[in-house]
Amino acid sequence: MLPMKDAIANDTKIGTTRLKDDIRQTVTEVRDDLESAAGKAGRRVREYFDTASKEIAHVGDEVTTQIRNKPVQSSLMALAAGLLLGALMRR
Repeated sequence: MLPMKDAIANDTKIGTTRLKDDIRQTVTEVRDDLESAAGKAGRRVREYFDTASKEIAHVGDEVTTQIRNKPVQSSLMALAAGLLLGALMRR
């Protein structure tokens, strides 16, 4: 009976080793997938940030140009906006 016990113990050991290897492989694959997804998300965020920065710079340039070309009209618009915001803030 001892050889049967040894065979069962050996099979159990082999099965346990295979299970551990499978778990390690699965964990590695999941980690790699998560790292890849995080990298893609980071690149997209950087792209959106770069696009937004360029757009804000463009709008700033446009506003500066309009102020230089029409200083009186720009000042009146700023005054009107200030009065409107002031009236809204009081409420």
